[in-house]
Amino acid sequence: MYESGEHRELGASTLLESLGKVRFEPSGDVSDWRTMILGTLLEAGKEAARAWSERAARPAETPQGTERTAEELHELRERVLERNAQERLSVEQYKAEATWQAFERIPTLQPEGWAHATREQRAEALVHAAGDAERVWSVPLGGVTFERMPAQGLCEHTSEGAVITLHSSLLELDHPKEAVKTLVHEFEHAYQWAYVEGARQAGQDALRQGWDVTTAATWARADAEYSDRWHRYANNALEHGANLRAAAAVERLYLRSVPS
Repeated sequence: MYESGEHRELGASTLLESLGKVRFEPSGDVSDWRTMILGTLLEAGKEAARAWSERAARPAETPQGTERTAEELHELRERVLERNAQERLSVEQYKAEATWQAFERIPTLQPEGWAHATREQRAEALVHAAGDAERVWSVPLGGVTFERMPAQGLCEHTSEGAVITLHSSLLELDHPKEAVKTLVHEFEHAYQWAYVEGARQAGQDALRQGWDVTTAATWARADAEYSDRWHRYANNALEHGANLRAAAAVERLYLRSVPS
């Protein structure tokens, strides 16, 4: 780890400054105060990471009054890259938990509620869940539709946002697990694309703004290397990430209980 005393002091000061700036204003009727607190800390952490990255990446002088050497600048860049990557993972973890909490508050996505729901009610619950994910992750969606098609799910990127299509047979299953799993998988693709696009639009300022440019580049390359061959498709970085997120959702929502 590279946490010197100077770095810890810098990180702590920027986090405290950020907590003073952030106001978390949830929309709608929020009865879960954990989600409100989580959102506040999440936004503060993001602000702190951006501030840290900007201050750390800013050209600076050494105590001797000379500019940093090329080796020092390379080392600093590697530190910022690692810090941004760690921050992305932390933000994703917080957002995933907030998403699972939102899904838990949708009665139809619980096994008993699903069992007594009509196809239309099941579809409505999945659309509701997608809307919750859209708000938590700040990823624009162009809609969620249900069709008979070769794949279980599909995510297409349009000018109005990502459009998610789920196989309509998912609405006929006795348990909501597969439908939720597919929805989360396709939504992860929407998030991946939005992250790559955000980093691309930031351009040369992406690192300074706190983007995990290494992951963004990996996802962009994976998007260009999709293959119809199953082995290459299954091991594509985008598919691997979406499968992990979907598996985490199923584990969290249906395969284990979480203490209140």
